[in-house]
Amino acid sequence: MAKNIPVSLSDFSRVTKISDSENLEVLAYDPEKNVMLAMFVSGGSYLYHNVEPSIFGTLVAAKSVGTAFISLIRNNAKYRFTSLGTL
Repeated sequence: MAKNIPVSLSDFSRVTKISDSENLEVLAYDPEKNVMLAMFVSGGSYLYHNVEPSIFGTLVAAKSVGTAFISLIRNNAKYRFTSLGTL
């Protein structure tokens, strides 16, 4: 993994616990690096790179965060990801 990439929740300035999703548990964001951490109920964690602040804002403000995540992030090849396993 690249140096200086945040890998724990304390490394992120914006952390949002997701209450309306069966799969997503936490979204966290580092605006200085444009990196978003997605933590899933299953225990998996993924770091998404090149995520713009406006995209993170749209996600956490969405009526259904899970649906927004699928359409904006998961189904978008623009955002490469790194699997972090279980944090």
